[in-house]
Amino acid sequence: PVLESSLTYDLRPPGLILLEDFVTEQEEESLLNCVDWSHTEHKLGQSLKLRKVKHFGYEFHYDINNVHKDSPLTQNIPEECSILLPRLKERNCNVMSLPPDQLTVNQYQPGQGIPSHVDTHSAFEDPILSLSLGTPVVMEFKYQDGQNVPVYLPQRSLLVMSGESRYLWSHGISPRKTDIVPTPCGTLNSS
Repeated sequence: PVLESSLTYDLRPPGLILLEDFVTEQEEESLLNCVDWSHTEHKLGQSLKLRKVKHFGYEFHYDINNVHKDSPLTQNIPEECSILLPRLKERNCNVMSLPPDQLTVNQYQPGQGIPSHVDTHSAFEDPILSLSLGTPVVMEFKYQDGQNVPVYLPQRSLLVMSGESRYLWSHGISPRKTDIVPTPCGTLNSS
């Protein structure tokens, strides 16, 4: 389709790193299968207005925008995730000084998204990692001056938000079923 927008997808906020093909198709399948969405009891999973969410290590309490550090969950981060930190080092991305102790898994259905936000400073340290599994998606980053930077996140890519991109830019996913992304060879339909 003819694009009437001047949006480009090659700009990035300072401190934002995108590592494409971060996991293999087999690893992606293993990671997707390690989360059991059939249980939605307290501390095992929640259905929020716009998505399903599961927590490991610590539960994020959306009502207070924080975690209770003195009450960890019995469900630790799944063993399938243990490949991620060594992979960061293999890719020369030394952004983590300690292994993560908290994991939030968001499940989005087509047309769902997440409102623009900055992750709570007191609950989450720098950096924030986001692994895109199942499908690609466009995440929009917004700066206080109104600047809007859409970033195309390919399937199986890892997004590292640190520094300015983590603390000064909000990020979110617009609730739409498809994104039309300009490429050098035309356009790409992401859904």
